[in-house]
Order: sequence, then structure tokens, then C-alpha cells
Amino acid sequence: MNRSPLYNRWQRLPEAVRYSLWIYLVTRIIYSFLALLVLSAVPLSPKYPQAPVHTWLEQILIAPWYRWDVEWFLRIVQDGYTVVDGRSSFFPLYPLLVRLIGDLLGGNYLWSGLIVSNLALIAALILLFNLVEARYGRRAAKGTLICLALYPTYFFNFAYYAESLTLLFTVGTFYAMDKQRWPLAGLCASLAVLAKLPAVVLLAPLIWEFGRQRRALFSRDSLAIIAIPITLGTWSIWVRYMGTEAAITDFSSPFGVLTPLLTPSWQTQFKTSIVWPWQAIVLGVQSINVALELKTVPGLFKVVYDLVMVAFFALTIPLILRLKDSTYLVYAVASFIMNLMVVIASTPIANFPRRMMMVFPLFIVLGMVSREQRLLRLMLLPAALLLSFMVSTFFFLWRWVG
Repeated sequence: MNRSPLYNRWQRLPEAVRYSLWIYLVTRIIYSFLALLVLSAVPLSPKYPQAPVHTWLEQILIAPWYRWDVEWFLRIVQDGYTVVDGRSSFFPLYPLLVRLIGDLLGGNYLWSGLIVSNLALIAALILLFNLVEARYGRRAAKGTLICLALYPTYFFNFAYYAESLTLLFTVGTFYAMDKQRWPLAGLCASLAVLAKLPAVVLLAPLIWEFGRQRRALFSRDSLAIIAIPITLGTWSIWVRYMGTEAAITDFSSPFGVLTPLLTPSWQTQFKTSIVWPWQAIVLGVQSINVALELKTVPGLFKVVYDLVMVAFFALTIPLILRLKDSTYLVYAVASFIMNLMVVIASTPIANFPRRMMMVFPLFIVLGMVSREQRLLRLMLLPAALLLSFMVSTFFFLWRWVG
């Protein structure tokens, strides 16, 4: 039987590329179809910002993803940073890449935003497949990508967000550490931080693995350890001295030294602060009463969903011990603690589920365990599908889901 040249070229691609592209295409089509279905059934109110689209193709591919952070990123891309609003809350790597590619497209930053997010996702999936396959085999790699694709906030990787870039350089950091290429690990960690602040947690596994591999302290490898502090410090100084914006530090708080990590705009515009992890959980439980008083289904769902995800990670992170890699466990625990500590006044742990999507070791172990435990697979699959459907539906309808 003669195969077409296109099929032959496809078969010659590495397994990591083929499987990653299948995962990407299937999930992209599913979420695009869901967006069209939702927006056809529930037309958006004119009170919500409308995507500046002009063709049917843009209406399908761009409009459903024109939500929330896209407006902040577009302001940065078009006008740069300023101290008059909350733009300095957003880190520069994503808008920089969007600007560079958008200029090549004649200033079409809507298309360039999707191009950056989606290409970064494809690259992250391929790199994650290679990382897991090298350690645990091909079946584990495939299971990891499936579990990641089933995660309720996975769809953010398609949108105008920096999630896919953060995921790419987070996986790249661990891949470089596995190969003992420490300068590359430091570069990837720095780029992850320049994509999103929560990536600063990569400092914990970097230090741990550096010690575990017994690297020489006074060598170029140690640059990987100081890469994140230098990157974050440089960005923080630039933000604070680019205008009249001054650091806001509450020295009555035990985290007074840490609060300058949150840009002043982040503290004032989005009412963000740092608290103890258990305080964040208490605040999350208390916010249930607020949601009940407001009597809004999306608001109540969001609060309960956040708390459920906190419980989910608290129960499943210990499973990472099965991977027999202490660096993965250090990364997961540090991410859990840090992502709980950064809270928003109105919805204390609103961003927790989205930030925890970067903890890829959990998807590795869930892929392994669910393959072995049929009952667990039957429990997790419907729950993941239902949550993915609900969270993405609220997102398409301009409801805040983190």
C-alpha cells in the first residue's frame, strides 16, 4: 500500500513531536468547539470588552480567547509599561515576544499573542515528553501529557496568557539539570521568572539539585543558583525606578521583607499580599460566606473549586515520592506553599489552581498511578472532564476563574 508523502514525513518525525502535536491539536479543537458552542448558546453582554476582530476566522480563533489579562498585555505591547495602572504586575517576556512577532505581522498583536502562546505550548509538550521518556519510559511520557491536558486550567495555554511560556522554561530548567547543563538551567529559570513571578519557586529545586549533584560552589555552574535573584532583582529595580512608583512594604507583617517582590501595582491594583499558607486557607473558607451573600453561581463555584484544588494537591503531592526523585518533591512542596502564600483580597486563592499547573511531576505520577489503578482512573477522568468543562465555560463567558 502506497503512503502519501505527507504521511511518510509525519511518520519520520520523532515520537515526542508526533504525540505532542496530537495532544495539542485534539485539545485545541475540543476547546475551540466548546467555545463556539458556549458563545452561541449564551451570547456575551455588550458590557464586556469585545475583541477587535473583523473576519469569521478571527471570530473563531481569536475572539473566544480575548479575555481578562489580554487587555493588560496588549496595553504593554502597544504602549509599554507605565506606573499609572497595573501593567507592572505583568512580567515582560510574553509581551516582548508578542511585540516582536506582531511587528513582523504588520502590527497584528492579536495574532502574534496566540502564536506565542500556542508555539510555546507545543514546545513545552515536546520537551516534557522527552524529559519523562528519558527517566520513566514512553508510556509514562504519554500518560503525563494526557494528565496535563485533562487539568482544568490547561486551556489557559491557548489564551493570551504567559502560562505556556512559564511551563516551557520550567520544564527546560529540569531538563537542563538532568543533562547537568547548569548554565542552561539558570537561563531557563531566569526566562521562566521573566514570564511569571511564581516561577521564582524554581530556586528551591535548583539549590537542592545543585547540592545533590555535588557541584563545585565556585564554578560557572553556580551561576544557575544566582540567576533567579539577579533576574528578579533587576526587574524589580527597573519597575520601581521607571517612574514614580515606590515599593510598598508593610514591616508590621512577618513577610515585610518579601512584599517588595510584589510590584506596587500588584499590591494596589489587585489587592495582593503575602500571608502564611494556613491563613490563605482560612481566608478561602471565609470567602464562601461572601459568595453565598452575593448569590452568584460562578462566584460560589470559583471559591469551592479553589478549595477543592488545594485539598487535591495536599493529598496527591506525597505520591511524588513514587518517582524516587527528591528534587521533584522539593519543587512540588515549595510550589504548593508559595502559591498559597500570595493571596488576593476578594478571592484569596483564586490563582492557585492555574499556578499549580506548572508542577509537572504530579502529572507524571498521576499518569503512572492511573494506569495501574483502574478505579482511580474511573474517578479522576469524569472529575477532570467536568471541571475542565465548567472552568473553561465560565472563562469564555467572562467569569473570573483564576
